[in-house]
Amino acid sequence: MNQLLEEALQYARENGCSDLHLNVDGPAMIRKNGKLIEFPKQFDNAQTTEMILSMLNDLPIMNSYENRERWRLCVC
Repeated sequence: MNQLLEEALQYARENGCSDLHLNVDGPAMIRKNGKLIEFPKQFDNAQTTEMILSMLNDLPIMNSYENRERWRLCVC
């Protein structure tokens, strides 16, 4: 998995966030206490694309339960 993505997911875990939304041409967002807020770190389009593509390469891993966590990927 991409290092930036791992760091973003770790931040989300540590801060009680339930979702991480990656957007090309827009800020990454996290859901905390039911509200979407902007992720504190900015990613450029190339970084965001690389994070998304790394998830596609790791789909068997992403669909598994790791530490009782479930991750979903939706690409539109």
